[in-house]
Amino acid sequence: MMKKYIFLVLVLSCCPITLFADTAASYENSMEFKSIYKRAVDGIAEYQNQLADMYYKGKGVEKDYKKAFEWYQKAADQGLTQAQLFLGIMYYKGAGVEQDYKKAFEWYKKLADQGMPYAQYLLGNMYYEGVFVKEDNKEAVKWLDKAAQQGNAAAQVKIGLMYYLGDGMPQNKAKARSLITNAAEQGNNDAKRLMQELEWK
Repeated sequence: MMKKYIFLVLVLSCCPITLFADTAASYENSMEFKSIYKRAVDGIAEYQNQLADMYYKGKGVEKDYKKAFEWYQKAADQGLTQAQLFLGIMYYKGAGVEQDYKKAFEWYKKLADQGMPYAQYLLGNMYYEGVFVKEDNKEAVKWLDKAAQQGNAAAQVKIGLMYYLGDGMPQNKAKARSLITNAAEQGNNDAKRLMQELEWK
């Protein structure tokens, strides 16, 4: 009886993987996927980026960072900023490509200079943590503040905590609360948690 139970558990635990593989294979044979793939192969940057997103997130297809990187690269080469951002992220993580903080920094800096909030946040983080570049709170605050002013919730939380702790700047709990509240109102879970956990008096 126990052997039958164990066998049943093993079979059930394997089913989701099999079903996902079948679903992914089925979608890759669908007209929708073939249409996206054809447009990507034809060189349309938006479809190259869409295809890369699918491989990066495992949406409808099996997750494949290497394929994602290849398609992001093609779209990035045509100047698509969203693809360029993901190239930076993949270089930073070493996902689908050898980890390279220098290339990650270069992509973040290029996009941050163009005013992309999330790139500004990521660049600020690199300065804050001293990854590839020398740790520099002044530069970190500069870029995090630019991102926060454009409404990036992650940057608002990061710089808000810096104000709360007096980390690289004079402590200012009122400014910290304002920033973290703004992030919480956007639905940022870290901000919601901090609003409850931090002492604001």
